Amino acid sequence: GTHSFQFIFAILAIAGFVIIYKFTQSLHKLSNKMRLITHKNLNERITDIKGEDEIGELANVFNRLLDRLHEAFQREQIGRAQSELQS
Repeated sequence: GTHSFQFIFAILAIAGFVIIYKFTQSLHKLSNKMRLITHKNLNERITDIKGEDEIGELANVFNRLLDRLHEAFQREQIGRAQSELQS
């Protein structure tokens, strides 16, 4: 009766806490890594977050964005070097 309801409620509460804790830990890890990436280290990637969940997808999208930024930055540097050589 009442005891089994309380037991089930306690188990669900603990499970919910664990799920939320893991989710927020992944978010903290992701945001800390994103904060450390600047124009000086565009070759860095978020590799410590794996998974098929939303956080893993966000890390993958951010890595693809970094790929495009890194390529654009390299093309810009090559273009500047070519312009300096021509002048």
